[in-house]
Amino acid sequence: MSLPSKTRTRLIKILLIFITISMVYSCNYNNNHFEDKTELAIKEWEQIKKSRELWDLRIYIEKYPEIDKIDSAIDLFFIRINEIRTNGNIPPPPPWHCGRNCRQVILNQLGNIYFENTHITIDSLSNCIFNFISDSSYRDNYAEYIEYKDPDGNYRPITKAKIELVFIKDSVKNLQPTIIQIRKAYENLKNTLCLSWYNKSFDTITEEKRNFLNSNFERRIILTDVSDLPIKWRNKAFK
Repeated sequence: MSLPSKTRTRLIKILLIFITISMVYSCNYNNNHFEDKTELAIKEWEQIKKSRELWDLRIYIEKYPEIDKIDSAIDLFFIRINEIRTNGNIPPPPPWHCGRNCRQVILNQLGNIYFENTHITIDSLSNCIFNFISDSSYRDNYAEYIEYKDPDGNYRPITKAKIELVFIKDSVKNLQPTIIQIRKAYENLKNTLCLSWYNKSFDTITEEKRNFLNSNFERRIILTDVSDLPIKWRNKAFK
């Protein structure tokens, strides 16, 4: 049975109003979220720049790759590495295999990006990483999963997948956009999981659930500087 013309018109208007309100809410959330994140990043930077711990800088760079302070954080990262190796007489890290729960991204001195030794464009990096971290087939060559209880009391499988970003000092100018693309893959995964688990986007779930996902996807980028590594030990991408 078809609805009267006036009823259909009224329903369409209501639907349009609802869509408009939803778009405005989403836009306001994203703007406020970015402003809040920027303010938080500035406050954290005042503490991070005083820290002597290299791990603190790694976490900050991964957490806020799009913030203006990232250039200062990256510069300080190299300074801290040099201090550690010089004052502590610590040799550069030996080459190692990333392992099942990790994939390697190499950024060479020319700005070229390699994912698992395959030369790719920076625009395709996020998709390559997303395909790895979102795979749930439990095949031997893909990352393992571990279950955590979410705020609703349901156990949710969270991938252990991490990305090792290997670089040298000469490739530092391309470090920020590369990290942004890596984080983009994890943000896309969080949104995909929200749609699957809660039938909502990441932006519209409760703060408690956002915190649950955020806390389980921190510290996913391993920053490895091989500037002082003997050339014969470096990946062929640097040669």
